[in-house]
Amino acid sequence: MPRSAEQQVLVDKLIAFLKKYKGKSIDTFTISEKIAEIFKGTLGDKTPAKKLGDLRASSPEIFKNIKITFTTKGQSDANKAWQNDPEFRKFFKKERPGVVWDDISVDDRGIKRNTYESYLYDKARTKAIPKNYIPFQDFLKKIGVSENNFKEYRSNRKGTYGGLQKRVNDLFVKKNFKKEVFYKDPSE
Repeated sequence: MPRSAEQQVLVDKLIAFLKKYKGKSIDTFTISEKIAEIFKGTLGDKTPAKKLGDLRASSPEIFKNIKITFTTKGQSDANKAWQNDPEFRKFFKKERPGVVWDDISVDDRGIKRNTYESYLYDKARTKAIPKNYIPFQDFLKKIGVSENNFKEYRSNRKGTYGGLQKRVNDLFVKKNFKKEVFYKDPSE
């Protein structure tokens, strides 16, 4: 689709800006800033980065012999944690055995993000829940009581257990973390 005369003038300004980068490299952030400056008021609801993508798709000749580097690649929180946090590297290797961090493609970046979010969740849970507390289901197995019976003992909504509710609540102190429930390990 041919450009309007006004649009062509703006594209020509971008071409003039990019001339000094022929045979060199420039990052997407710098180009996007220049596009925002040149196309100011004409982008509508497009971002400068989207306009850059559109121009690269519709007019690749504008960017011929210019090496464009992507500034967001490797800049996610997960990538930063991989580089700076040895605990996260251990967590990743434990959770994803056999997966090599550097071999994960951009299309599979969800693996990095999800593992990092699991790491943050696990770290926050470890901080909030003492070491000698175990998940509710594990606790029930250790004391040999069904989930329904234990909940009934704790709530005593029927009023039939008398002092049992107080004793259960005193003996088995629970801790909550988000939607998970933990109890002190009864074997300790």
